[in-house]
Amino acid sequence: QKICQLGQGRQAYINAKVHIENTGKNFTERVFVDPGNLLNNGLAISYDFFKRSGLRLVERQDTYCHTAKKAKSGALFQLGYSSPLSLKLPGISKTLLVERPVILKNLCDSLNMGMGCLQKLEADMSFRKTGTRLICRKDEVNLIAGLRGTVDPTAVDAPCDTGIAVGSCVTEHPTASNGLERNPNCG
Repeated sequence: QKICQLGQGRQAYINAKVHIENTGKNFTERVFVDPGNLLNNGLAISYDFFKRSGLRLVERQDTYCHTAKKAKSGALFQLGYSSPLSLKLPGISKTLLVERPVILKNLCDSLNMGMGCLQKLEADMSFRKTGTRLICRKDEVNLIAGLRGTVDPTAVDAPCDTGIAVGSCVTEHPTASNGLERNPNCG
């Protein structure tokens, strides 16, 4: 069962070009930018993305992710580490190579980029009323505001203040009684 609960605040995403090193496959995926992700390598990937992408399992772990172990909604099971992948963020000149992404079952987002990746990019984040920006040296890019949950990788980027549906677990829906609609395909 997926962990897809509505968070109190908005989350920040970016569409990235993902290159799978061992197969040469390329994807465009929505990446959750999560400075609270303290994994050493800085990138967690969902088991679903792992299977779909053709990445290889290079080290099996079968343990629980220590950063999420005490989460009220449940711990995330760490299957292990995958083969390398590269991330190219739009508007950021540096391509990020992640040698050993952590594979997590029940991770709602396909890719969760944390502090380790942000440090490799030498990134700063700017939080303003107009939105959140990722700043890497001279490069800057607006992040996409969304609600916590899996995000549809085929959705187009929208300005931070549009209120357009960007999540596929829970999405903003202006005609729903509470302004939110749950996607029945998630968990």
